[in-house]
Amino acid sequence: MKQWSINIPGNYLDSFIYMGILFLFDFDGKINVFNFENMLNKRLDLENDQNKKQEFQSIFSRQCEKNRKSKQYNKNLEIDSNFLEQFRTDEFDIGEWVTDVNITSKNVYFSSSKGVQKKRFFADEHTPETYGKFNKEKKGKVDLFLDTKVYSIASSAGRTVLCCGDEGAIYGLEQNSKFTYIKDNKSDNWIDCQWYSLSNKDILSINSQQIITKQEMKLEKTIQETKNRIFEIQKIIREKYSKQKKIEKIQKINKIMNSFESNLRQCYSKDLEKESESNNMKYFKQKNLKNIASFFQLNNEILCELNCGNGNIINHKIVSDGEITNWRIFPNARTHFNQLHIIYDDYMSINGFEINFPRLQQTSKP
Repeated sequence: MKQWSINIPGNYLDSFIYMGILFLFDFDGKINVFNFENMLNKRLDLENDQNKKQEFQSIFSRQCEKNRKSKQYNKNLEIDSNFLEQFRTDEFDIGEWVTDVNITSKNVYFSSSKGVQKKRFFADEHTPETYGKFNKEKKGKVDLFLDTKVYSIASSAGRTVLCCGDEGAIYGLEQNSKFTYIKDNKSDNWIDCQWYSLSNKDILSINSQQIITKQEMKLEKTIQETKNRIFEIQKIIREKYSKQKKIEKIQKINKIMNSFESNLRQCYSKDLEKESESNNMKYFKQKNLKNIASFFQLNNEILCELNCGNGNIINHKIVSDGEITNWRIFPNARTHFNQLHIIYDDYMSINGFEINFPRLQQTSKP
C-alpha cells in the first residue's frame, strides 16, 4: 500500500483534521488551529518537482477527495515550524492535557481528567475572516460531563459513550449542549471506544485491555436526515410566515423536535439492550475505517488490513519512524477519510493513502 507522509515537528498529545482545518493538542493544554489546505498549497508552491506537487495534492487536497490515486515518486513532505505558524488561525487554552478528541458539527469535543467539554468554531470557507477561529461570543468551554476522568469519547447523532476506566462506560445523549445519562457498563475497565457506519447499520465498539465488544446500532444517516428535515422546516417557517403564524408553527415544530429527541433516546436505549459481540483484545489499540480497512497497533507498529473486495484481505505494515505515542484515523470524514495521524515524541506525521470515501450508489425509484 502506497503511503505519503507530511511531517510536522513539535511535541503533541493528539491531532484532528476537519474540513481543511488542522487541530494540534499540545502538552501546555492548548488547542492550536491551522489552515491545513492553505498550508499544503503554499508548501507545494516551494517545490520545483511537478511530480511531488501532483502526488501530495492528489492524496491530501480536499479538491481531490473523490479520487485519491497517484503514481509515487516521493514519500515525505517536511513542514518547518516557522512555516506552519504562518497558517495559524486561532488557539485556545484548555488548561488540561486531553485524553481524547472528537470533532463534529463544528464543535471540538475533548476529554481530560476533568471530564468532557466542548468548544464551538467556524468552518465556513466563504467567510475567511472567521474560518478556523473559535466562537468568541461564547466564552470559555461548555461543560458536558464533569468530575470523572474520561479516557475516550465517541458520538453519533448525539448518541454518546464515555470510557471512564474503572468507572466503566457511560452512555447518554448530548442534546442542546447537555449530556443526559442513560445507563452505564461497569463490567470492565473500559478505555477506548469508536462509532463507525457500515452500509446499513452503525457499529458501537468499546474495549478494555482484555476484550473488545461490538454492538449494532441504528444508522446515523437515517437519524441525521430526519433531524435535518426538521431544521429545514424551521428555516422555511422563519422566512415565509407572518409573525403570528410563525409563532404557531414554530410551537408545532418544536413539539415534533421534542418527540424526535424522546424517540431517539428510546431507540438508543433499546439498541444498548441488544447482546454485544465480544472478542479478546489482541492489540494495544485498534480502529475500523468503515468496512474498508482496519488499523491495529501491536507494540510499536501499526498494521493495516485492507479489504479489496470479494473476500480479499491484504495485510500492510505502516511505515513509521520512532516511538508511537498516539494515532487516529477518520472514518466519518469525507475529505480526509484516507488519513492516518501518528504522534511521535518530537513530531507528528499526517499519512495519506489511496483510499476513497465509499459513495453510496443511488438507486432509481420504481
